[in-house]
Amino acid sequence: MFRTSRFSLKNCKRFVESHRRLLLFLSLLLLGFLIGCRLFGIFGAAQDTFLGTVLTVTRLEKGIKPLAGALYSACFLPVLLLLFLFFCGLSACSLPLILAVPLFFGMGAGMSAAYYYSTGIKGVLLVAVLLVPPLFCKAAGLLMACAESMRMSLLLCGQLLPRRNACGGMPRDFKLYLLRFAVFLTIALGAGILDVLLRLLCQAWLL
Repeated sequence: MFRTSRFSLKNCKRFVESHRRLLLFLSLLLLGFLIGCRLFGIFGAAQDTFLGTVLTVTRLEKGIKPLAGALYSACFLPVLLLLFLFFCGLSACSLPLILAVPLFFGMGAGMSAAYYYSTGIKGVLLVAVLLVPPLFCKAAGLLMACAESMRMSLLLCGQLLPRRNACGGMPRDFKLYLLRFAVFLTIALGAGILDVLLRLLCQAWLL
């Protein structure tokens, strides 16, 4: 039993060391979520009208144009954040900006969840069925993008230090960087499609 416990502790330590960047950004996202919930509790009455206008989930009409508009709305912010992180990764001094992304994303998610929760049982169902699945996908892609952007930024920062080979494997690293961000973009688009599909499937009994 002691050996098993020590083995599990070693595995846990190894996991934390190998995923420390992801865990850092996850912690920032969760912190932002709690801050967002708290901010809604403090200023909820003052911003209730604004949040109600922004976050109201409406029924989707049939046709290509309404679906395209819903998909655009679902994908706009995640894609914008990915583009921001992509360019942050190409700068050697953008670490504070990279760290701020999951914090503010979490704040937005926390305020949204708190608003829906305040509307009653229907709001809770909206969060559980329509918001959590696509939000989980968006957050996962965003956290991985933050870690990759940080990796590239630190790599560029290291190249600026004295006595470092400026060439090294940078072309290969940049190709890998492009490939990974293409995957993150695919995740964001997939989350947007999931968002629209859930609204179509569940709007008959939730909206």
